Amino acid sequence: MANVIISVGVTALLVIAVMLGYEMKLAAGVALHEASALLVILNGMWVGGTGIQRIRTLGDLAKDVYGDVIESFSVLFGLSEQDPQGSVDKSVM
Repeated sequence: MANVIISVGVTALLVIAVMLGYEMKLAAGVALHEASALLVILNGMWVGGTGIQRIRTLGDLAKDVYGDVIESFSVLFGLSEQDPQGSVDKSVM
């Protein structure tokens, strides 16, 4: 029930803010919505686990997110050894 309240509450808050004429950047609205989705997922994981499994799950999630962020920025700044576009024959260019 808490997940539904979080999800609907954040969405309603964003809609009300827009209808009242508050200037909000699209990126801020998307970030708030995605943060609420992450909160709902974490709450579901927390409720689904028991004891030490909850802590392990959060630790694994943190490691995965950290690794993905590092990989994303490596690709973004061209520091990655992988070619994100796949293999391209550069001799024809």
